[in-house]
Amino acid sequence: MCQPTDTAAYAARIKPGDVVKTPDDALWIVDRCLFEEYEVTSAELGADGNIYRCCPEVQVRTLLPTEFVVKVADARDAAGA
Repeated sequence: MCQPTDTAAYAARIKPGDVVKTPDDALWIVDRCLFEEYEVTSAELGADGNIYRCCPEVQVRTLLPTEFVVKVADARDAAGA
């Protein structure tokens, strides 16, 4: 089996600014990585296909356990984050 390169391993890690998805398909932008959870802000898929942080009027901020999230976009790829 091929071992991932350092670059690939770094890209796979969840970091601030990355977009994650929960089991209910909700999108979240990671604000901070804590020991066993992520501090996140709600996000939505725009009509143009990009992911955007929800507007302040409807924005939700919460903590999510690490085992409940899956990375769907890297901060370097997420427009509007």
